[in-house]
Amino acid sequence: LVAEILKELHSSGKTVVLISHNLDLVFGLASRVVALHRGKICFQGSPSIFMDKEETLRRIGLDLPSLNYLMFLLRRARFDIGVTPSSVQDAARQIARHLQKMT
Repeated sequence: LVAEILKELHSSGKTVVLISHNLDLVFGLASRVVALHRGKICFQGSPSIFMDKEETLRRIGLDLPSLNYLMFLLRRARFDIGVTPSSVQDAARQIARHLQKMT
């Protein structure tokens, strides 16, 4: 419910400041991320770039979002589909394309 309200506010042109450790929520809503660690900014930029910085996320005590963790496991299994997709739907399309190329 909260995520839907935040999406509506954002789509109506309102600026929304969201403070959360839930990166699945952040990834689905944010157009810009500012990450703090011990009171200092350690990252500013797009969510997709931030979510690909696994080492930074772990260093500051955050877990990878579910989608990024899946991509991490796929890459480790040598199933690299390139840049981490921005949604589950994009991931499904990229995985399907990759599987078609393999056949």
